[in-house]
Amino acid sequence: MRDALKLLRIILPCYGLLYVGNGLLSTLISVRAEIEGFNIVAIGFIMAAYFFGILISTLLTQKVLPLLGYARSFVIFTLIIILCTFLYQIFIQPIAWILIRFVAGFAVGSILIITESWVNGSSSNKVRGRVLSVYMLVNNTALGLGQIIFTLQDPASNILFNVAGAIFIFSVLPLLVMDIKAPQASINRDMALLKVIKRVPLGLLCAFTAGVINASILSLGPVFTQKIGFSYFETGYFMAAVLIGGLLLQLPVGRLSDGLDRRLVMLGAALLSALVCLVIVHLSSGNQVELSVLFIIASVAYGALSMTLSPIGTAYSNDNFGPSGSSQVSSAVLMSYGVGAILGPILASTLMSQFGGAGLFISNFVALSMFIFVLGLSLCRPKGYAPRV
Repeated sequence: MRDALKLLRIILPCYGLLYVGNGLLSTLISVRAEIEGFNIVAIGFIMAAYFFGILISTLLTQKVLPLLGYARSFVIFTLIIILCTFLYQIFIQPIAWILIRFVAGFAVGSILIITESWVNGSSSNKVRGRVLSVYMLVNNTALGLGQIIFTLQDPASNILFNVAGAIFIFSVLPLLVMDIKAPQASINRDMALLKVIKRVPLGLLCAFTAGVINASILSLGPVFTQKIGFSYFETGYFMAAVLIGGLLLQLPVGRLSDGLDRRLVMLGAALLSALVCLVIVHLSSGNQVELSVLFIIASVAYGALSMTLSPIGTAYSNDNFGPSGSSQVSSAVLMSYGVGAILGPILASTLMSQFGGAGLFISNFVALSMFIFVLGLSLCRPKGYAPRV
């Protein structure tokens, strides 16, 4: 594991810093859209556009990587994100934000493919679960820091947009000034998307489910808190609680999934996540909802459990392919995640328009329940399980 992390000592901090800005921007756009008077369905489509951009990136980015390489591609797509950050301030209209969010999503999706291909190409099956857990630790820590920065300024001003832009700029400086050793990016023409789907459908379904529930909470979590009466300050701390909670079980669950059938670990995480959804629905019902200790504990528990699904699904999907297929598998996993992430905010915003803030966690409970059902069928048919090599 040390050898793998040594190969990632530059890209992970760069990715982490970029995701501090991305976490800040995600909450800021959601809250700012509410301040600007956009309706809840429009906000849902703005957030879905971001994930649609991620989905499109899975079809195109892997064709660019062999031409530009990982490091140069990371810089180029970060520059696109910086441009989008300033365009939000110029064109404050739902249609404009949908288009800008789509472009930003494409760039972020490309960076996710670059980073995850780099991570998977630098690790073996024996340590992949733990290495991906470190990657998710970086991811969630960065997103949590972004939420804390959000609480420092009034979201009605443009200061936080400029702070996010500055963070994005600093994230690429190490790649510009240091000599980076990255895995060779190549196109495996025998690795069709259909082949990945046929070999690891459960891994892609896990990524799809993670996309539905993670995109919903990241996109509409701030709107959820506004609907139940939290202040902007409390909104930041709720989002930070969820994301910091996502740090707690990454390494233990990653280690556990390296030693057990990953499907069993998926099942445990999904079941417990669904139960916590019901707890939060109960806590968020009523006329006066407070950011109580119990609410914070439930938020942390939700993040801790639900955010382990994505790395487990990614590890499960990569187990049956060699390093040469890492970018293609990453694209397939991210495509599945992206489809779920498009549908998640739309479904959640629709339910929130009917049931109020609690509709967010009702939506996530439904998605998790469907995944648990399919996963249960898979565990009843062990003959379809392809062992890791």
